[in-house]
Amino acid sequence: MSDMAVFWLATIAIALAITTMLQVAVLVIMAKLGLKAIRAVEDLGRQIQPIIDKLNRITDDAGRVTSLALGQVEKINALLNGTGKRIEDVVSTLHSTILGPVKHGAAILAGVKAALGVFWSRHDRTRQPRDDEDAMFIG
Repeated sequence: MSDMAVFWLATIAIALAITTMLQVAVLVIMAKLGLKAIRAVEDLGRQIQPIIDKLNRITDDAGRVTSLALGQVEKINALLNGTGKRIEDVVSTLHSTILGPVKHGAAILAGVKAALGVFWSRHDRTRQPRDDEDAMFIG
């Protein structure tokens, strides 16, 4: 083989060795970056886990508070409905207890007024002729 062929073969071998070393270096760097990425994801998972746990507790507490509040609202609704019914009963009782006698009293007063009206109208009729006689009296 000639010197030129050996030179070119040596150049090709050196270039191939350099390319292989560069590829190995790139693979090592990529492997390190992959491991760093995996560690970063694991760290992020460890850091986020307490936040997720807190959010789960908060949602559980919110659910309990909501159910308690709903129970209280239902109790208040029942109380208000019962109170409204009792007020209606009291008003109805007062209406029948007070207005019934008031109506009867008004009827009695109307009867007394009518009786007095009749009495006064008779009394006025009996007095009227005397007044007329007095007017005709000459004296």
